Amino acid sequence: TTARVFAETLAAGPSFAHQITKEALNREAHMDLGAALEAEAQIQASLMTHADFREAYDAFVAKRPPRFR
Repeated sequence: TTARVFAETLAAGPSFAHQITKEALNREAHMDLGAALEAEAQIQASLMTHADFREAYDAFVAKRPPRFR
């Protein structure tokens, strides 16, 4: 039951960010710390331009759950 609730929560989340995060973890596992931190900073900056980021921000400000597409 706990695993299913967790899986449903992930499935309702920002799928693009989840995809990028998974790819980044796989790539950054083979980098030194400095390179991984730089890659992470670039990824986060690019994700902040995505519509999911705006929805998460707007939902937070409005104190409502986010509605990702």
